[in-house]
Amino acid sequence: MSIKCENRNYGLDMIRLISMIMLATFHFINYYASSYVDPNSVGNKAYVIQNLGWGGGRMICNLFLFISAWFLTDKKFKIERLLKVWFTVFVYSLIVGILFYIRINDKVFLIRHLFPISTNLVWYATMYMGIIMISPMLNKLLDESNREVTMKVVVAFFIILSVVPTFCPKYARFSSVITWYALAYLIIGLMKAYRIKINKIKALCIFLVGWISCLWFFNNYLELGMNSVMARLFEVFGFYRDVYFVDLATLPPFLSALGLFYYFKSGNHKRLIPLGPILRFISMASLDVYCVSSLESPNIKLAWVELLIPGFTPTGIIQCYVMILLGLILGILLGNFREFMWKKFTKVTYISKLFSAIDRKVGGIDICEQVSER
Repeated sequence: MSIKCENRNYGLDMIRLISMIMLATFHFINYYASSYVDPNSVGNKAYVIQNLGWGGGRMICNLFLFISAWFLTDKKFKIERLLKVWFTVFVYSLIVGILFYIRINDKVFLIRHLFPISTNLVWYATMYMGIIMISPMLNKLLDESNREVTMKVVVAFFIILSVVPTFCPKYARFSSVITWYALAYLIIGLMKAYRIKINKIKALCIFLVGWISCLWFFNNYLELGMNSVMARLFEVFGFYRDVYFVDLATLPPFLSALGLFYYFKSGNHKRLIPLGPILRFISMASLDVYCVSSLESPNIKLAWVELLIPGFTPTGIIQCYVMILLGLILGILLGNFREFMWKKFTKVTYISKLFSAIDRKVGGIDICEQVSER
């Protein structure tokens, strides 16, 4: 009997590309040009920069998780998937640690970069590895026999972890990112199991509600805080300016990511088929772009920028965009080289047999290998 794998959804590849651009923009602007999102410094163009690029850089962390969860809910645990994430982060961290050790002889910096997961140097990778490790347990909760109880638990925890902190942020500290990601994984799994469909128009509306509410609050926080009543309410309930960028569990970042996810997942993407090879080439390097855009130098700047141009300071927003594009290209090229080397490594007979043995011990082997990489 032949088993056909589902067709590749190039809509999800497109949203990966958009997410990578927002991610790289967010990190670069934070490190080198935060004034460009401040209207007091650069005028109205700050709103364009923050709303179309920088503003999504944190919210898309939810989006990356949603995409992964959509496929992992149908998959059995594979040690290769876990080690691949660790290997990717470790290689970049090791290179950065060694190069800066050679340059400035910083032993502490090198030691930290020998253990990038433990020291949380790329926090999303650490959280994602945690989700991969507990995915077999989460998938059991999504089994048809457990689904009704799981639904009730998910609704209760969603109210506690998302709804309440949205309107009373001081209670957000009672949860953690890994807790939220486990809950988000179950939400996506339940939506998939119950075949909940959201068409592109509804998905766009959901996205805009989350996106606009998040950025409206950020843009108007200072002005609202000038009112004594509002200032007191902010103090009592724990609001601060970038609350919806920091707490990914609150409704604005959740809704914006969910809407964007369904907008690109739904519908017919035949128009993207001619771009398929390019989109796949780019999307394979999403974690690599994350690493390149996240790893810091000892000077608390982006490591790749400091290695390329020590002491770099942008002189204008155009220069920022050029550097962001350069970082994206660097991450994509390195990512595909890393992917090529990983495939060569895993095709070694001994390594392949070892991975297969571990998978059998844990509980099974994937039927459709290609989909797990989408």
